[in-house]
Amino acid sequence: MIFGDFCTVSYVDDCQSGICRCFDIETARFFIDTITKINANFYLGNISLKKGELDMALKNFKQSASISEEINDTYNLGNSLMWAGYVYRLQRKPELAIEYLERSLKLSEKYQYPALYMCLQTLVETHVDNKSRQQAEIYLEQLKKLTIQKSVAKNQYLFAKAYFLKSSKRMRDFTKAEKILREFIWDNDSLLSLYHTGSMILLCDLLLKELLVFNNPEVLDEINKLITRLLNVSEKEHSFWWLAETKLLQAKLTLIRLDIEGAKRLLVQAQRIAELHEIYNLAQRISRAHDRLLDQEEIWNKLKQIDAPMSERINLASFDGVISRLQGKHSGEPTNIPPEDPICLLIIEEGGILVFSHFFSEKLSFEDDLVSNFLIAFNSFSEEVFSKGLDRAKFGEYTLIMQSVGFFSVCYLFEGQSYLAMQKLTRFADKMQNHNSIWQKFKDFQKTHQIITLKNNPLLERAIFDIFLIES
Repeated sequence: MIFGDFCTVSYVDDCQSGICRCFDIETARFFIDTITKINANFYLGNISLKKGELDMALKNFKQSASISEEINDTYNLGNSLMWAGYVYRLQRKPELAIEYLERSLKLSEKYQYPALYMCLQTLVETHVDNKSRQQAEIYLEQLKKLTIQKSVAKNQYLFAKAYFLKSSKRMRDFTKAEKILREFIWDNDSLLSLYHTGSMILLCDLLLKELLVFNNPEVLDEINKLITRLLNVSEKEHSFWWLAETKLLQAKLTLIRLDIEGAKRLLVQAQRIAELHEIYNLAQRISRAHDRLLDQEEIWNKLKQIDAPMSERINLASFDGVISRLQGKHSGEPTNIPPEDPICLLIIEEGGILVFSHFFSEKLSFEDDLVSNFLIAFNSFSEEVFSKGLDRAKFGEYTLIMQSVGFFSVCYLFEGQSYLAMQKLTRFADKMQNHNSIWQKFKDFQKTHQIITLKNNPLLERAIFDIFLIES
């Protein structure tokens, strides 16, 4: 697992001796049940953390700490407090992070628990984030002493040092940080994945800054090698939040190479990974990035024509958000997506034959140029866009999404963001195919070729009203 690598054999021995010291079977059962609850909450916290669900992770870690405190289990108390502080840091709540981390630090120093090293590292990072470099340096020095005196905490110290140096405004410190991170990544295959992935992300951030300043395409090649390793680690660890976020970063890197279609495909892949594993906040965020790319596509094509400098491409692609989230910060923030403005729903048989149309606005009707132009362009859209693994396209000022249902294509045109629109289209397609009365009407069309209307199909009308209008 990426998180929770500090369980030791000595703790298991302590649990067993604790059970042996129990005076009766009921007390022993209580002890075992309590330890089970502590561990269950702790590992649920780990799972939520790997999915980027920070609120849920925090709840579980705090519950684990609370139960540990009730039975005076100082080992698990220190460990849970440390991870709760870690989550508060990711949520950018430095005061709470420091409070929990320092509580953990006191216990870990007193009993020499392994959480001590991770605690000091996280305190360094928290104070760096909080622009308290002087305090960060104090904790960094403590880590350095542990590394020298006891030959422990080397990874934690080096990672914290690289993070500290990266926050400097001196180029020489940037260079030192890069050297540490390169050694972490390329010379230490046995490194815990927490540090391995963290090092790759920090180095990606440094290299992006270098690319912005020096416009050297060789730097981009190095970043892409790091992305490949990040994807491999994410898949190996079954960390699907990392995997989807890394795909999003890969899409942005593909975009600054001016491969616009490649970037779109990667965004589709990233969103599907997030949705498949129920990481819905991230799926929404990726969908918004895809919509933004469609809105900016004309700008990107102009940049491609003039071979714009790398700095201009990087600024337009906007990397800060994804790098920050890959470091875990604010990854669990909810997003508020306004509902789209529906324009029309069309169902088309293979070959571009219109089966059904419904307009949600009186401003448009079947006779308008919109539909005739759309029917002419439909085959081009389906072959050139959707067959390439994409899931949306711009059609004038509108966004088009499409889903196949048997021999038919259901097409939804709307204004606004795509995420909620795509959920509605999926629900409608399911309703259309799984409701026998509705589906029979479309099967009959293949024999009669009579255009389907709402007037004679109240069930279809109800489905459209419920899904596309009420749910807005």
